[in-house]
Amino acid sequence: MKRNLFLLSFALLILAGCCKKVEVPAVIQMNRYEPVAMVNVVMTNSKGNLSSYATQRLIEFMTLEQKGNRILEIGDLDKVLGEVNAKEVNPDAIKAIGEKYKVKTVIISEINISDVQPQVKFNLEFPYISARAKISSEMTVRMYETELGATVWTGSSWAKDEVGNLSIFKDYVSFNAENPDEAYGDLVTALVDWATIDYRKTYECRD
Repeated sequence: MKRNLFLLSFALLILAGCCKKVEVPAVIQMNRYEPVAMVNVVMTNSKGNLSSYATQRLIEFMTLEQKGNRILEIGDLDKVLGEVNAKEVNPDAIKAIGEKYKVKTVIISEINISDVQPQVKFNLEFPYISARAKISSEMTVRMYETELGATVWTGSSWAKDEVGNLSIFKDYVSFNAENPDEAYGDLVTALVDWATIDYRKTYECRD
C-alpha cells in the first residue's frame, strides 16, 4: 500500500511539472492610476526607522515590472491629514489630498506588529528589554481614487520572522538598527512582496 501511494505521488509530481506555464499580466496596471500619491507606511505598535524603509520597499515592488510611472511621496499620514484639515481617512479627506497634490490616486498602507516573542536581555535600569524577537506582523495596502474618494484596490499579507536590533517596551517595539536591511529586511520584504503581488505578472499552470 505504501509503495502504491509513493508511486501515485511521484506520478502526480511528474504531471505537475509537465503542465504549460502561462504568463498572466499584472492585475493592476499603474499607468491607469497615475500620478499616484504615496503616504509613508503607517506603523502600529512600533517606532523607529521602519516606516521609511518599508515605504521605499513598497515603491520598489510596485514599480518592479512597471517602470516610468509617477509616484509622489507626500510624507507621514498625520501630516498629510493635517494639511487638508482632516482627522481620519475618509472620502472627503482623499478628495482633498487629490486636489492638493493633483494626483489621481492615493496609496495608504499600514504594518501592524503583534505577538512579540523576545529572546530577552533584561536591562534593570530602564523599563525595556533589548533583544532579538520573533515577531508576527500584518500589512494592508489600499489604493483610493481621488475623484470620489473610493477604494479601488486593496492588498494584504502576513509574516512571522526573527528580527534583531530592537527594544521591546511595554506598549510598542522600537526598531533601532543602523542597517535596516540586515535587521528586518526579510520581514519587510515578505510583507511587501505578498501585499503587492497584483502589481506584477504571475504564472498559471494549464493543461
